[in-house]
Amino acid sequence: MTHDAGAEGGSPPSRSPLDGDLRGRGPVLAAPGAAPPTADASSPRSPLEAPGGANRGGVPSATPPPPASLTLREAQAAIDAWIAVNGGYWPPLALVARLAEETGEVARAYNHAFGPKKPKAGEGDEDLAEELGDVLWITLCMANERGIDLGAQLERVMTKLKVRDAGRHG
Repeated sequence: MTHDAGAEGGSPPSRSPLDGDLRGRGPVLAAPGAAPPTADASSPRSPLEAPGGANRGGVPSATPPPPASLTLREAQAAIDAWIAVNGGYWPPLALVARLAEETGEVARAYNHAFGPKKPKAGEGDEDLAEELGDVLWITLCMANERGIDLGAQLERVMTKLKVRDAGRHG
């Protein structure tokens, strides 16, 4: 799907890869019109959140995690639903540029928290969790735009690592 600024041209919005993309592939992750997942308040704390509101890296999180974590499939479907009503996906190279920008913000947050470069006076502290969330969001957008199921890809990577690196670490 391409990023459309709106309906200025009078053309209908682009279709999502999750609904079947313009190249004719069928649905990848969700049926058309599927509602985004809802959070369950009784779900356990996010696995990335440590007691006291800090993440595993020990950096305090200014934004509390949602009550329930989404699966990658649910996250991709929720993002796709949001994109569908907000103009469509950006072109592929714009997505890559955005990934580079967000990755730089993660590096800056790490450098300010753990490295020698501390924030300038008046410069706000970056929230590492938020910056990592931004990287995840744009990565999921990139996968959606290409029709890639990241949950399935992560399973393949984990299998590859377990086989290739068996006995290598520890």
